Amino acid sequence: GLMGGFQHVSDKLYRRAMSVLEENEGELSLDDHVKGMVNVHCLLGLAKLSLSSDSSDAAMAEELARNALDVLLSLDPTRHHDEQRSDTPVLLCIYPWSIPSLNRLSHSYHICASRQLVAEACIRSSRPEDARVFLTDAVKDLPGNFEAAFALAAFHLRIMLDHVSDENEAKKTRTLLLKAAKMGMDTAKPDPFALLGVWYESQKDATRAKGCYQKALAIDPSHPVAGRGLRRLMSLEELQTFCENAAKRNSPLNGWAWCVMGHQKSRGEGDDTMAVVCFQQALRCRDIQVPGNDILGAFYVNPTLSATENEQCEASETWAELAACYRRLGKYSAALRAYEAAYSVSDGNLSPDALCAWAQVDLDLGLYEEAAEKCDKVLRLESSLEIHRMAAYIESESLLFLARRDIQEGKFGSCLSHLEKGIARLSALP
Repeated sequence: GLMGGFQHVSDKLYRRAMSVLEENEGELSLDDHVKGMVNVHCLLGLAKLSLSSDSSDAAMAEELARNALDVLLSLDPTRHHDEQRSDTPVLLCIYPWSIPSLNRLSHSYHICASRQLVAEACIRSSRPEDARVFLTDAVKDLPGNFEAAFALAAFHLRIMLDHVSDENEAKKTRTLLLKAAKMGMDTAKPDPFALLGVWYESQKDATRAKGCYQKALAIDPSHPVAGRGLRRLMSLEELQTFCENAAKRNSPLNGWAWCVMGHQKSRGEGDDTMAVVCFQQALRCRDIQVPGNDILGAFYVNPTLSATENEQCEASETWAELAACYRRLGKYSAALRAYEAAYSVSDGNLSPDALCAWAQVDLDLGLYEEAAEKCDKVLRLESSLEIHRMAAYIESESLLFLARRDIQEGKFGSCLSHLEKGIARLSALP
């Protein structure tokens, strides 16, 4: 259920399994160690669900992962299991916890996974030092584990990007990423190469950054970090092959590729009909909808920009691009709904150019008060002279239409007020 995206089903199944273990204490034909491992498996699953749900609950995830860790530390993986009778079947799902030769490895892996989940919850709760301790311990628990090594390297990259001037942290991060990349070579892991690309990009080494991003995409054509990295470093034409390869994959994380193809269709080829299809497809992808739920979502943004400069919501931008395509196709009602969706997902923080475009749609539909209100908001924001001029012209035109309506209704005072405001807006332009 979890792997298939049915999170509500997974939650119920995990809790049901734990309930059965508790209700049938002493009746199940499982020894205490296997029961403990089943319980740990359920706790870790619930912790992952808490972090990946739309209403991510870091505190709950941390509590569940800590409970799993406590259970694991109370178990003895080295003890010998009683010989099972040959006619007693062993369920496949508990096989690793019933065979001594596999149990020690399984036990270490689950301790490592528990520490990583606690660390991820600490990061989301803004407690980086606690996260560092748990991730370091996870590597010590299982030195050859790729996931633990990569999680520690990714954590250091986050810290480095928050403190760009720290040279020692930058060198340590590169070493950890290279180590993780080497460990993942046998199983073709793309994540370390993608984050190495982020590291080189943050150091203004575009050539090496592109090489690392391309290596990651050669392994996983839909990789969301590597794809966005190349999007920042290449032109739309150069990206076409990478995007087409990513779009062919049935992945929930290839929204970046559909966005690039949408921009190419609308801006490069003038085909807004196909651009609409691309942007709609992008908005169905998880990396566009809920990037915060991806463990690598923190690396989607430009590593050379500050947190303030990276604040723009990608889903909001995609909705705004879709709305612009609808407007050019003459589908004003659809454009209006798309701009409303863009405003909603951005928590009311639309960019000035998107607000201007939305105001133009309002003007086209005869919603003059709404158009004037949006332009008034744009003129209060810091933006380019071109955007301010556009907002002033749209607002003045809206005010002119309102003045004409006021004359027809006999509201001469309101008409004069609208005209004076429009004249003042245009007169204030440089």
